[in-house]
Amino acid sequence: MKIAWHNIKYGIFAIVWMAFIWILSGQSSLDVGLSGFWDIAFKKSAHIFVYAILGLLLVKLLLGHRPWNKPGSQFAFAGLLLLAFFLGTLYAIADELHQSFVPGRTSSILDIGIDIIGLFFGLVWGIRLATDKLRTSLKILLTR
Repeated sequence: MKIAWHNIKYGIFAIVWMAFIWILSGQSSLDVGLSGFWDIAFKKSAHIFVYAILGLLLVKLLLGHRPWNKPGSQFAFAGLLLLAFFLGTLYAIADELHQSFVPGRTSSILDIGIDIIGLFFGLVWGIRLATDKLRTSLKILLTR
């Protein structure tokens, strides 16, 4: 029962986060009050951030609450990780396609690449959480 609740919870979180991304990309203007380099840097950093969170949520949805230290489980781990990467990449492509139909917005392959970079960071973050390495790293860092 715990596994089912975990999947439902992170499935809802992932869907809500995807809806949040979809709503943001549907805005005709996302003026943050910056100009030039800082405007571009802020917006590209936002791409990385929102897709890192999406990557984390996908890993928690697909990989959480499973014993990964058993023999043979590495193949399932890798397969689910590839599935999370594929789903996140597919969503980044769909989001940019959606954005191309919004008046005042453009889409670009570069943005998809930046989204994938953020997704990758989120996947690594999620892997470290799923394998308890992040918790161990934090304990070592905080006790020094």
